[in-house]
Amino acid sequence: TEYNAGVWDLFDVMGGQKSINQWVAARLARTDKIHFTNSGYQLIGGLLSEALVRSFLDYQSQIAPRD
Repeated sequence: TEYNAGVWDLFDVMGGQKSINQWVAARLARTDKIHFTNSGYQLIGGLLSEALVRSFLDYQSQIAPRD
């Protein structure tokens, strides 16, 4: 808020505390619980791109001229 910047919280998107275990079980994260699998990275990329597009469309609707 202080810098009027956007934040995308991957920790929250993943499910929060200890959610990495579910990602490992789903083969979206590696057993080291730090790195993702190719499928995991692809999922994260898709979620991030959706969030960016949604945020842009929300912003665009706020600045659109109103008749």
